[in-house]
Amino acid sequence: MNVKNKGGRPRTIESPEAFEAMAEAYFKGCERDGVPVTWTGLCLAVGLSSRQSMETYKSGEYDTEEVKFSDSCKKALARVELEYEKRLIIDGGSGPIFALKNFGWRDRQEHDVMSSDGSMTPKGTTVINADMDESEAAKIFSEMVKGG
Repeated sequence: MNVKNKGGRPRTIESPEAFEAMAEAYFKGCERDGVPVTWTGLCLAVGLSSRQSMETYKSGEYDTEEVKFSDSCKKALARVELEYEKRLIIDGGSGPIFALKNFGWRDRQEHDVMSSDGSMTPKGTTVINADMDESEAAKIFSEMVKGG
């Protein structure tokens, strides 16, 4: 299948099938040799010189009506991402966390600042102290628990 180049640099990989075969050989080789799967390793295994080149294939820039590299590339990168997830679960550590952030993962905390009445206005603060009558403290605590 001879696909005319749209201009720019010609693609390195002939077909999505060739890409998939090279990627599969890389994954099997890593498993056989006990070597971790990496994004850069995948790039080199399929004949690319950088992660940016892989991003170009993933973006669909080399896709045509007949030839779709982006799906094959996304699937292979999902396998790399899966391997980083496995390492995070098994080993922990910051290496897999850093790698997953390159896949768009976020490390953030979310805080709910909404009041019980649905507004963003804080309710007054009630303090229960040792000088209070026990029944009064119980009543205040009950109201706080109910959100009242």
